[in-house]
Amino acid sequence: MGVLRTTEELKDFRASVGSFRYFLQHHVWVQDNGGTQLEPWPWQLRLAEVWEEHRRVVILKARQLGISWMAAAFSLHTAMTRPGSPVLLVSQTGDDAELLLGKARYIFEHLPPYLQPEVGRNNTVRLEFPCLASEVVALTSTERAGRGRTASLVIADEHAFHQWAEQNFAALGPTMDAGGRFIALSTADGIGNFFAELWAKAAHPKSSWHRVFLPYSMRPERDEAWYEQKLADYVRPWQIHQEYPRDPDEAFVQTGRPVFDKAYLDKHRLLCREPLPPEQWPRELTAGLYWVGVESDRPHWAKHLRFDPEELRVFAAPVKGHRYIAGADVAEGLEHGDYSDLVVLDADAPERPTEVLRLHGHWPPDVFGTLIDRVARVYPGLYGIERNNHGLTVVVTCRNLGTPGLFRERPVLSAQGVEIEPGKLGWLTSVSTKPLLIDELEHGLRTFALALSDAMAIPELVFYQNLPDGKTGAPQGQWDDRVMSTGIAWQMRKHLAQRLEAPAFPVVNVPIAPSMRQVL
Repeated sequence: MGVLRTTEELKDFRASVGSFRYFLQHHVWVQDNGGTQLEPWPWQLRLAEVWEEHRRVVILKARQLGISWMAAAFSLHTAMTRPGSPVLLVSQTGDDAELLLGKARYIFEHLPPYLQPEVGRNNTVRLEFPCLASEVVALTSTERAGRGRTASLVIADEHAFHQWAEQNFAALGPTMDAGGRFIALSTADGIGNFFAELWAKAAHPKSSWHRVFLPYSMRPERDEAWYEQKLADYVRPWQIHQEYPRDPDEAFVQTGRPVFDKAYLDKHRLLCREPLPPEQWPRELTAGLYWVGVESDRPHWAKHLRFDPEELRVFAAPVKGHRYIAGADVAEGLEHGDYSDLVVLDADAPERPTEVLRLHGHWPPDVFGTLIDRVARVYPGLYGIERNNHGLTVVVTCRNLGTPGLFRERPVLSAQGVEIEPGKLGWLTSVSTKPLLIDELEHGLRTFALALSDAMAIPELVFYQNLPDGKTGAPQGQWDDRVMSTGIAWQMRKHLAQRLEAPAFPVVNVPIAPSMRQVL
C-alpha cells in the first residue's frame, strides 16, 4: 500500500479494508460520463453486506442495474484484503471476461494512493498484487476453466449463458470447501440450464446458498410507465421478460421461448377454483371403486382401482343433458415416470367450455382405461384418448368395456365416397396433429374461449416451450401431461355430436376386463 500520511487516511484505510460496504460507498468510480464516483442505492449497500455475510450467493437480475461494477469492485476488494489466493472472474466469452476485469482495473486506478498495493502483472486477463500473493484473473467459461485452481472468490458473470457452467462449478467446488466465496449472477435464459437448477435448489430450507432477485424496478426511474414503453418496443414478449423481469417465474419461464404467455395464464390462475371434497363427488362416480383404509379387503389385482383425492379433482357434478369433451394423455404407469392425465370439460357450460374434472396419477395403462370408462359413463360426451405407445392399451381396454363416446378418426373413403378403411379409435399425436393441437389450445387460452378450473395445470402450461429443434414440449425435468390432455380435449369440440338428451348416469358397477387380473 502507499504511505499513510494523516489520521484521516489511516481511519479511511481501516474502514475500507474492514468493510466492502464502506469501500463501495466511498471509493468506487465508474466510467459513466467520463468517470463518476458511484453513489450506491440503498439496495446496493444491502447487497454489499449480503456478499460479505454469505459464502454462496446466486443472483437473478434484470439488466443495467450496475451489478457488474459492484462485482468488479468486490473482486478488487477481496484481492486486496484476503492475501494468498486469487479472485477468478468467469465469463461467457473472453471479451466479457476482459471487460469485467477492465472495470476492476478502472476502480483500482481511481483509488487514493494509500489504498493501492504494489502492482505486478497487469494486462487484459490479470491484475496482480505480488506483495499480497493475490490477483484478479479473467477466465472464459471453457471446459477446463478453473480446473486445478483454488480461489478466495469466484464470480460467475451471466452464469446462465456459460456453456460449461456445470463442469466449471464442479472444478471450483474445492474453493468453497476451503472457505472461498462463489457468486453466480445472471439474467435468465429459460430453465433446464445449470444456473436455473442452482436457483431452484437454493430455495431449499437447508441449502447453503443465498438467493437474491433484482427486478427491473430496482432503478428508481423505472416505473410502470417506463415498463409499458419498453414492452411496446419489443417484438417478442420473452425478450423483455429476459432483460427486465418482474418476478423470478417470469424471468426463467418466459425467457425459455414459452408457447403460452404468462400474462394471460396468470389471469386463468385467478379464475381457478378449489376441487369438491370427496363427500360431494357424484355417487355414481365412486360406487364400487373408492376405498379408504386398509387394502387387505381387496383383491391384489384391484388395488389400483380407486379414485383418490390426490389423483382425482372434481370441480362440478355432471349436469343432465350437457355434453362433455375429454382428452387423455397416457404414460407407462411407472411410479417415478410420467403421469397419465384425463381432463373433462363441460362443453355446454353457461359461458364457455369449463373444466369439471381432472384425473392425474400413475396407473398401469389398462387400469387407467377402466377409470376413464367410469368417468365417461358419469360425464357422457366425446373422449379423445391418445393412442400413441401405451395409449393403445388404454384404448383397447375402453373398447372392451364398451366405454361410450370414444373418439374415432374419420374413415378412409374411396374416390366414390365408399368407406375402404374404418376410422381408428383414439387420438394420434403426430408431427402433423400436434402443432395444430398446441396452436389451437394457445388461441383458446389466450382468448379465454375455455375455462380452466385446476390450478395444478398452470405450471405445466407456463413451462411449456418452443424447443430448439422447432418442436414444442416440456423442458428437461418438467412434465406436459396436463398440457397434452387439455389440448386433446379442446380438439374434441370440433367433433362433438349434438346436445345429449339421455340421462347422465347409465351405469353404476363397471365390469373389470379379464386381462386386468394379470396386471399385478
